Amino acid sequence: MQLDTFRIEEDLLQMSFSSVDDAASSAAVWALYKSGDGCVPEARAVRNITSIEADWQRRDNVLFILDWDDTIFPTTWLTAKPWYRTWIRDKGSLENVELDLETVAALDALDAAAYEFLACVSRVATPVCITLSQRPWVEMSMKAFLPRLARFWEEVGISVHYAVEEYVATPTRQGFWCQKPSGAGGLEGTVLELHMRSNRKRKVMERVLRRFYRKNNNCWLHAVSIGDGLAERDALQEISMCHQNPRNPESGSSSRFCVKTIQMLEDPSCDHLQTQLEVLKTWTQVVMHSDEVPWEEEQQRFMPSVCFRNGQMIRYRGRRFIEEFRSMLSNSGGVFMYLELEEKPPADPKKPNPPETAELTRQCSGSAWIDLRSLIAPGSCRVETVCTLEGSDLLQGAGTFLRLSVELSFDVTPAEGEDMKVHPSSLLPQRSGPSKFSASDGAATSFLEAVERGCETIFRDCSKISSVEEAVTQLKEVNSYEDVKQGLRESIIRVFRERLRKETSAIPGRPLRGKAREDFISNAYSYLQLTTAEVLAKLHPSPDATDEVSDATKEGARLGRLAYEAELVGNWDRAAELLQNRFLLAQDLRSDPSEWVAFAKFCARRRGRQAAAEEALCQAAKLMGSGKDAPPELQLEVELFLACLVLERGRYEEAITTFQAKVDKDFANPMFRFLLGLALFLRCRFDEGRAYLESAGKPREWFKGLPDEAAVVDKLKAFRKTDGPPNLPQLAGFLDKLLSFGLPSLVFTFLDQTSLLSEESLASESMVLVDAKALALDRDLAGAVARVEPLLSSEATSYEVWKLAGECYVQLQDFDKALQALQTALAFDDGVEDPVLHIRLGSVLLVKKRWKQARDAFLRSIHATSTAEAWSGVAYAEFRSDELSTCYEALCEANLLDNERTDVWALLCLVHLRNENWDAADHACRQCLSLQPDCEELLLEVAMELQRKERQMCLAEVCARRALESKDSGQGHSVLADVLAQMGKAEASVLEAQVALKMLADQPEIRKVIFSKALKLCQELEDAPLTEALHACQKLAD
Repeated sequence: MQLDTFRIEEDLLQMSFSSVDDAASSAAVWALYKSGDGCVPEARAVRNITSIEADWQRRDNVLFILDWDDTIFPTTWLTAKPWYRTWIRDKGSLENVELDLETVAALDALDAAAYEFLACVSRVATPVCITLSQRPWVEMSMKAFLPRLARFWEEVGISVHYAVEEYVATPTRQGFWCQKPSGAGGLEGTVLELHMRSNRKRKVMERVLRRFYRKNNNCWLHAVSIGDGLAERDALQEISMCHQNPRNPESGSSSRFCVKTIQMLEDPSCDHLQTQLEVLKTWTQVVMHSDEVPWEEEQQRFMPSVCFRNGQMIRYRGRRFIEEFRSMLSNSGGVFMYLELEEKPPADPKKPNPPETAELTRQCSGSAWIDLRSLIAPGSCRVETVCTLEGSDLLQGAGTFLRLSVELSFDVTPAEGEDMKVHPSSLLPQRSGPSKFSASDGAATSFLEAVERGCETIFRDCSKISSVEEAVTQLKEVNSYEDVKQGLRESIIRVFRERLRKETSAIPGRPLRGKAREDFISNAYSYLQLTTAEVLAKLHPSPDATDEVSDATKEGARLGRLAYEAELVGNWDRAAELLQNRFLLAQDLRSDPSEWVAFAKFCARRRGRQAAAEEALCQAAKLMGSGKDAPPELQLEVELFLACLVLERGRYEEAITTFQAKVDKDFANPMFRFLLGLALFLRCRFDEGRAYLESAGKPREWFKGLPDEAAVVDKLKAFRKTDGPPNLPQLAGFLDKLLSFGLPSLVFTFLDQTSLLSEESLASESMVLVDAKALALDRDLAGAVARVEPLLSSEATSYEVWKLAGECYVQLQDFDKALQALQTALAFDDGVEDPVLHIRLGSVLLVKKRWKQARDAFLRSIHATSTAEAWSGVAYAEFRSDELSTCYEALCEANLLDNERTDVWALLCLVHLRNENWDAADHACRQCLSLQPDCEELLLEVAMELQRKERQMCLAEVCARRALESKDSGQGHSVLADVLAQMGKAEASVLEAQVALKMLADQPEIRKVIFSKALKLCQELEDAPLTEALHACQKLAD
C-alpha cells in the first residue's frame, strides 16, 4: 500500500497552508480507500475495531519500519540554516549556535507531532528505525532538536539500524548519485548510489524481519514502511517477493505476508513534515488494520475490470516450451506478466469513448510478478494467484491487481512411481560370513573379570590396611600380588591390542606418533579408568551413591555456592535463578522454613523485590503453622522480618498490631519496643513512637515496678536529664538487624527523622558505620564513602569501616583508594580470613597490572574458600605473566566449580590458541559464545589471536561483533576492521575503520595506524567516494 505522493504534493502547492491538513487527509483517503461511490466503508469499520483481531493485526506481529532523515527529522531543511555546519563541527553541541525564535517554535511543534505519532504507532506495532546515515547521527540529532521524542524513544526502546554498516557487494557503478546532504557531513548519501541505498536497506530490513519473526517460526505476517525515498519501497517490495512463509502443518497452507509502504514528501520543510506526521497519526489505525482482501473485494464490486475476450487463453508451445518452463521453475520460480492496453478508437466519431477509458487503460497497464513455485510439487497442475500490477509510473497510486489462474495439461514434476518406492536396503544382497572385525566383547569381559578378581583379593587380604605401601607388602606376603598383577597385565594388553586393531588412524607396519598416539593412549586409559570405577561402585557402593537425597544435597550446596558468587560480582539475575532452582531439587527444600527465610533476605537485598520477599516469608510461616519443626529463634525471626517488611511497604497498622502483641507479652524487651516505636513514628504517632524508641535503650531493671506505658513515659520525663546518652551499641545492634533483613529505609527513618540521637551520637563510629552500610545496601556508594571518609583519618578506625570503604571504592572504580583501604583492612590480625576481601584486593591489583601480587591475593582467598571467581583471577594473572601451564590448571579448577563463566572459556580459548591446540580452542570459543558473553576485552583478544594465526576468520568476526554488542568501543571496531580486511571484505572493513576513527578521537597514534590500513584498502578498491569519506572521518576526529 502506498500513499499517492503526487496528489498530496499537488494539494500542498495549490492550497493555503491553513488547509494543508485537510488536503493531506483527503489525499490519504483517496489513496487508501478509493471506491466507486466515493465512500470509505473500510475506514468507518476500523473506527469500531473489536478486540478479536487476526494474527497479522496484533501488535507483537506488526513491524513498523521508520526512516529518519526527512521522514521524522527535517534534515534537508536544517542544512539550509547558516549555523548547521557549526553545529556539525561541534559534534552536536548547541553551545555555539544561536537559534532564532521561528526555528525553535517549528522544532518544538515537530517534536510534539513526532512524539504523538510514535506514541500512536507503538500502541499498535513494534517500531524500528532503519537509516542510511552513519552512527551516531540519529541519537545526536534527536537529543539536540527533538528532546521529548528522544526521551520517549529511550523509554520504548526503539532500535536504530544503520544500513551503511551492512556490507553489500558493489556492482559496476552506473551513476544515479544521491545528492541529498543528510546527516553529519552528508552522512546519508553524498557518495552512495541509488541502487546501493536500496540494497543496503533491503539487507538490514531482511535481517530485522528475520529477528522479529523468529518467535513465529520465521512466519512473516505484517510489515509497514514509511520513508521519503524509493529505497524503502523497493527494498520491502523485493523482500516480500522473495520470502515465502512456511506451510502450516494442520491446514497445509502458508500465511500471507502483508506489506505496506507509505511515501512521504521529498525535501520537506519543518512545517510540512509536522503536517505529514499529524495526518499519519490520524490514519495509523486505518493503515494498520486495513486488509488487502476487503479492498480487493471493494475493487471488484465498484471498479471496472479487464479480462480476456473468451474468459481464458489457451496456449501450447511444444516440447521446447515445457523444457523452458521447467528451467524457469528451477531458477526463478516465477515470471513477469506484462500488460499493455490501448484505447480503441470510437466506432462513431460523433460518440467519443467515455472519459474513464483512458484512466482505465493507464491503470491496467504494467507488469506483475507471478509466483509459480507451487507447481514444483509432484502432481500439481494448477495455480491461482493474486498479485499487484506495477505500472511504469513508480509513484502511481491506482492499486490495480491481477487475478490469474494457470493450468497445465500435465504436471511439471511427475509423481514418484511405484517402482521407485523401494527402500535401498532391499536392493543390497544378503551377505553371510564373518565380519571384518571380530567383536571386542571378549577383551572387555576379560578386563572386567580381572578387575573384579583383583578387587575381591585386595578387600579380602587388606581389609585393615590404610596405605598403598602396606597393602602391596601384605599381598606379597600372602602370595597373591603376582597373580593380581599378571591378570591385570594380560587383560590390559588384550584391550590395547583390540582397540589398536580398530583404530582408524593406525597404518599397518607404522607406529602411532605425535597427537594420534597421545589421543589413542588417552582414550584407552579413560576406558580402563571408567571400567574400574564401575566395578568398585558395584562391589562396594558408597552410601551416597544410592541416596538421591544426598545427591540433591550436594547439588543444592553447589547452587547455593554459585548464587553466592553471582551476588558477589553483582549478577543478581543469575543469583535469583540459581536460588529458585534449589527449590526444585529432590531434597525438598520447599519444606524447610529456614531456606525460605534466606531467600526472602536475598530478595530484600536485591531491592525492588519486596513482594517476593513477603511471599517467601508467608511460605515459611505457613510451614511452621502446619507443624513443621523449627527452633524458636527462627519462628521469632520470621514474625519480626515479616512485620518489618510490611512496615516498609506502608502497611503500618499490620506492623503495629504484630509489634504491640510482642510488647504485651514481653514488656521490657528492647527489640520489641524499638520496632513498635519505629512503626508508631511512621504512622505519624510521633510522641508515642519516640517514647518507645527512647525506652528501647534501657536495661530490663529500669522497667521494674512500671505497670503500663503511661508510667514509662512519666519516668522518661522525670529521669531524662540524669539517665545519660542512649545505649548506642544496643541501638546499633537493632539497626544491624534491620540491615540483615535488607531494609535500609527503616534505618534511614530512625537516623534522619526521629531526632532521638544527638549530633555527637550520630557522629560516633557505630552509627556512622550503620548509616554507611544502609547507603551501600541502597546502592548509594558515593554517599556511603562520604559518610565513612571522616573516620578513615583516625588511627582507631575499626576493621569493619576499612572493609566497607574498600568495597565501596572498588565498586566506584577508585582503585588507588580501594587498594589502600583493602590493605589496611587485611592488616588487622583477628585470625579470620575473609575470602571476599582477598578477591576484591586481587581485582584491584589486576587493574594495577601487578600480576604476582594479584595471584597471591586470589590464592589466599582460595585457602579460605575455593570459588570460581578466585580461580579465574589466578588464571588471568598467570596468563598476563605468560605462565600458560599454571593458567591452564587454574582455568580447569574454575571450570569444575562453574562451567558457565564466559571469561573462563575465553581464557581457555586464548591458552589453547597460544599452544596451537586448534580443536580445543575452537570448542572453548564456541562454548563462550553460546553463553551470551560479557567479557568484551577477552573476546577482542580472541578475535585478534585468531586473526593473527589466520584460523577460523568467521569465528573471529563473531567474537568481535559480540564484543561490540557488549560494549561499543573504538578498539572493537578497529579489531573488526582488521578481521574483515583479512576476510576480503574491504569495503566493510573501511566502514568499521571510519567508526573506530570517530570513537578514538583522543588517541591520535592509534588512529594513525587505523587510517593508514583503511586508506590502503581504499586505494586497492580504487573507490574515490569511499576514500573521501575516510578522509572526512579522520578530519572530523582531528
